[in-house]
Parts: sequence; C-alpha cells; structure tokens
Amino acid sequence: MGASLSQARLEDRYYLQKVKLGQGSFGTVWRAVDRQNNKTAAIKQLDKASMPRRGVKRQDIEREINVMQAVHHDNVIRLLDTFEDHSSIYLALEYCDGGDFGDKVKERGLDLEEHQAAEWMRQILSAIAALHAKMICHRDIKPDNFMVHGESIKLSDFGLAMFLTRGRLLTEKCGTPAFMAPEQHRLPRNSRGYTHAVDTWAAGVTMYMLMFGGKHPFLSPSMQIDEKRLLQGSLDFNVAQTFFSFGMPGGRFSEPARRLCRKLVEPDMAKRLSVEDASQDPWLRMARSSRQGGQTGAAKASSNGAGAGSGASSGKEAPRSQGWWPFNRPDENVRPNGPAQEQPQASEENEAILRKRIEMLEEQVRVQQEQNESQWEALVNNQQLQEKQRLAQRQAAAAEAKATGANLLQQKPIYGKSVTGFSSAVSPVETMPDRARKMVLEAGTKCCYHSCSWSGWMPAVVQSFNAEDGTYDLDVRQHAQLENISPAPDVLASEAWPAGALVYYESSTVKHWLPAVILSFNEGVADGPGTYNLDVRECAQVDRMRPRLS
Repeated sequence: MGASLSQARLEDRYYLQKVKLGQGSFGTVWRAVDRQNNKTAAIKQLDKASMPRRGVKRQDIEREINVMQAVHHDNVIRLLDTFEDHSSIYLALEYCDGGDFGDKVKERGLDLEEHQAAEWMRQILSAIAALHAKMICHRDIKPDNFMVHGESIKLSDFGLAMFLTRGRLLTEKCGTPAFMAPEQHRLPRNSRGYTHAVDTWAAGVTMYMLMFGGKHPFLSPSMQIDEKRLLQGSLDFNVAQTFFSFGMPGGRFSEPARRLCRKLVEPDMAKRLSVEDASQDPWLRMARSSRQGGQTGAAKASSNGAGAGSGASSGKEAPRSQGWWPFNRPDENVRPNGPAQEQPQASEENEAILRKRIEMLEEQVRVQQEQNESQWEALVNNQQLQEKQRLAQRQAAAAEAKATGANLLQQKPIYGKSVTGFSSAVSPVETMPDRARKMVLEAGTKCCYHSCSWSGWMPAVVQSFNAEDGTYDLDVRQHAQLENISPAPDVLASEAWPAGALVYYESSTVKHWLPAVILSFNEGVADGPGTYNLDVRECAQVDRMRPRLS
C-alpha cells in the first residue's frame, strides 16, 4: 500500500532557506525553518521529471517513506512530513548539524581512539538493529549514509531499503559495490540471494574504515575493488600502508576489536554475526567502561595533585597525546598516587605492550624526520634548477622580442579570469607561478571528482569557486575539497586545464606532494589517457594531480 503524501503546501509549514545542504542524481536537499516551532529542518526535494530517467518510480519513493515512518530510533533520521506539488515531492527530515559521517571519519584519521570508535560502532549497530527488528533491510550501509548530529550519528538515505520477512531472499543486485557482501557480488549465477545479513557485512566494512582513518579494506590505491580479497573477507590489520609507510606488527586497536570486525566481515552469510549479537559484543561494553574509568582516574589524579607516571615508566612523565597519536592517551593508563583500592587494575602485560608501541612510534618518528630532511634537500635542489631554467627562458624571450621589435608589455592576456572574476593583463616577463596565482579553474572546466558514495572517481564539471572556504562547486558535488578533484584524462587539448594553473603533483621520487604549474597538455593516443607537462615533471598522470590555490 502506497504512502499518502500531504496535500498541504510546503511553504505554509516551512520557510525554505537558500542554503543547499546536498545534491543527488535527481534531488536536492535544502535547509529550512519550521514556521510552527522555529526549528531547523532538512527538505529533500525530488524532481519528478528526473525520476524516470534515473529508473526511479513513484512506488520507490512511497516505499522509502513507508520505511522511514516505520522506524523511530535515536540513531535513525526522522521523517517529519511529506509534501507534493506538480513538479516535485518533498520530504521534511530531521536536520543534522555535523554533516556527513564519512567526512568526519577521514577528518579524525588515525587520531581516532578505540573507545570513540566503539561508541560510534555501538550507534551504527543500534540503528541497523532497529531496522531489522521491523523486518527492514537497508542495503546501502556505509559511512556516507550516516549523518552527524552533536555526539550522535544517524542513519539516512533509505532509497534502497525495503521490508524483508525472515526466510525470504532478495535477488536484486543493488547498493554501493565496495560495501556489498559476497552473496550480492555473486548474483545471479553463483548466489541464491541475500538477507538482512548484508547490512551486517557493510557495518563490518565500516568498522574497518573507522579503525584505519577511512581506508577501505577491499579497494586498491587506484580505487578498484579487489574482488578476491572481498569474496574471502580478508582483512589486513597491519598499519604499514597507513602510518608513516612503516609496518607496526601490533596492528590497530585491541584483539577484541579486530575479532568483532572479522565476525562481521564473514564471507559465509550463514556464519556471519547477526546485528543483535554484535550489539552485545563485550568489546563495545569494555571500551565504554575503559573510557569512563580513564576519565574517573584522571579526575582523581587531578584533584589529588598527582602527576606521577606508571610504575612501568619509573616515575618519568609519560608522553602527551598529540594530534597523530594513534593509541589511548598514556594518562588513561597512569596509576595515580593514593590508596591501592583507587588504582586502576592495569596488567603488567598491557603496560609492556604500551611501552613497546611507544618505542616503535618514537623510532618511526625519528626515521620519518630523516626522510623528510632528505626529501626537503631534493626539493630545494629541484626548485633551484627550475629557477635557473625559467631565468634562461625569460632571457631568451627578451632577446627574441628585442630582435623582432615586439612590444611584450602590450600583449593581450593569455590566461583566464582571476579569482575576482575580472580578466587581468599579464606581462610575459612574469614568472609562470606569478601568473597562475591570479586564476582558478573557470566554470565549465572538466575534471574528475572522487566520491565516497561511489567509492571511486566520477566525471564532473566545475560550476563555480567558493572563495570563502577554498572549495569548488561541481555539478556532482557542492563545496568539493581540492584533494578530491583531479583533471579529466579523456579530454581534448581545448578542454584541458589551462597552462599556468596551479596544482600539486604526487612525486614517486621524493614520495611527497610537490607544488607545480601546468605548462601544457598531451592528448591521449589510441584511447589512452591524456597527460600534463608540469614545471616539475613531464607527462604527469592526472591521478597524481590536484588543484591548489597558492
């Protein structure tokens, strides 16, 4: 039975602000204010004309509404109301002020502590359990489909969710491929179908990404799915590829955390841990207790004026937690002075493990500093060589101009608009970086955008530049960060990023991102990708390039 849409007018209930919160394939999310209680809401506007082209039927929207109306939970986005007019369907949703959870995971990176990851996983599993209790399968669980609101995260985007009774199998192959379970990937020939357990698998993949700062367990550096590892549920808990490029045999987080993650990412859906059982896993309770105990211990130590280190450190002050510190803060394991009954029960084994990790980390920092010094020396030498080459080019250009009698200072501008939108006359005797600094990518410039939702790169077009936060509005994403934008590989020379544009280039030689300037574009041959000639590298691949502003 279809969901009934309100016949009231959206404008009568909500004041629609001109603030775009997000953009999808056939809809836009706007910020609005409820006229009755003055609370902020999110209005999801679905364009009726675009729905058929995207294969979306009215029944799909009604099913999404029915699913959201069936679930009421603190970790699930609430549907407040629905509206419809001749051109659009509107869903009034609970407003979340913290943005996408996927962005928050990447922002925290390896700085995320284990007790915080446990709290987030508790909320994720709690949301999924609420759906499964109502016989609902979400089918698109991933970090980007959770929203942050204060200290809570809330599940959203129920476009693929549907009611599924126990014992029934679904056979429609849908969802985000990087988060789909093996039984979904094997459809249609090698799988009979799938159940609610696909949500549990995706929760396990999400947990792995929390542990490794957003790194996906089954995606290669080129953002391709490693199907063999995915079908085997093979998880690598070594931080060799994510932490200073050195291995750390101890791995990320405790063994109970890794054990839970393995149980969720179980390739056999019959053996996979249910979301109800996962919610009762001891690691979730243990991590919360550890956090509370650490806070209590720290408070007692502060009130007693005690600042001594643990017995294992022989009275030395433990190193303070820094922004890159990937473990629990040492002061959570410190034994405060006072009666024995007030001291935390930290085992000698745990203290030894912590000391070993600290020693390994200090050694890695030392090696990294040495490597950075050698990289910096190579970079300085390279820049000095480039400056000599540019000086020779300017002298040659001046000599040629003098010989031909050309007036270089009266030449027409050869570059695009400046950041302020006005054309600027450029003297040929200016250096290339000076000219490039005056411009940004113009509207209409083709590029590629790395989408977490699609777990890969997608073609995009620049719409505008946001000077207030240094981001670009693309046709596929508003306020796209520079690190998620690269040149399009399959374009003509007339469509390429212009000479003089400022970019960063990822050098495999110095293993560092170098500031660079585009000199020219090389069109692809025989359907191959195009490349760019930079001042630091010829024939640079586009996936190693990112725009920069200065």
